[in-house]
Formats: sequence, C-alpha cells, structure tokens
Amino acid sequence: MPKIGDKVRVRRQKDLLCEFVEPHDEWWTIEVGHKFIEEMYDYCGEEATIDDFEDIFDGYKGYSLDIDHDYVFNLYMLESLDGRAL
Repeated sequence: MPKIGDKVRVRRQKDLLCEFVEPHDEWWTIEVGHKFIEEMYDYCGEEATIDDFEDIFDGYKGYSLDIDHDYVFNLYMLESLDGRAL
C-alpha cells in the first residue's frame, strides 16, 4: 500500500482503456471508485508524488497527487515507477 511521499506513475491511457472502458464509450470515463474522467488522461505516463490520502469512495482509497490537486486518484489509476500495479 503506497504512503504519502511515495513516487508513482499515472497508468498509460491505453492500459486504462483496455482494462476498464468498452470500445463504444465515447467519453472514456472510468466509473470505478473516484471517476477517471477525460481531463485526467493528460496525466497518463506522468510521475507524481502522493501528497495526501483523500477518502474512501465505493471501497476505493483516493489519493491526492502533487501534479494536480483538483483530481482524486485511486490505486487502479496508478503504478509503481517500475510499472508494477499498486
């Protein structure tokens, strides 16, 4: 389980879409836990530091990242810097 201060990477868009979104979903929104919305794809592949633990929504822990505090990221959206799932 990641901790505040850990470095992570936002998963690649292709990986997220293959795993979570049907091909016909025109909005690319992943509605699992805290939603992964279209604007968040700008951060795919970027390294970030976990700044804070936000909350639990639908059983998913939310994390605030230093790259943008407007969005809450769940673990399924992130990976370790060596590419392993968190």
